[in-house]
Amino acid sequence: MKSANSKQEGYSSSQIYELCRYTLAIIFMGSGLIPLLLSDSVQRLALLHNFPFPESWHQPLFYSLVLLDVCCGIWVLLKPSRVIAGILIFVVIGYTLTMTLFTPEIWQDPFSGMLKNIAIIAMSWIILKLDCEVRHV
Repeated sequence: MKSANSKQEGYSSSQIYELCRYTLAIIFMGSGLIPLLLSDSVQRLALLHNFPFPESWHQPLFYSLVLLDVCCGIWVLLKPSRVIAGILIFVVIGYTLTMTLFTPEIWQDPFSGMLKNIAIIAMSWIILKLDCEVRHV
């Protein structure tokens, strides 16, 4: 319980915005680079086998998704805006729905990787809502 003399501190909109921005940049750049740099080619393409695409599309699709994630991470880091926040929300919802449709077993991951997309969407929403307030002060 706080005494009458204790100072209550909160976080400003700007601090919350920056925390979300840097966190999303790390998540998106990491999501693109970690599979590229730390997984073998068989492992990284395994999830794509359930998709209704010819196998010849798997590798270009994988590299396209890596590029998408890294570019989104760089964009939100260097030039945050309502536009990139909307794109991030669209990408994460699209990714979640697509993976659920074609590889529903991904929800059985013991670390609940897909469930964490809710937090990513929430942080993107915060950037979307605070952008005008923070950047146009």
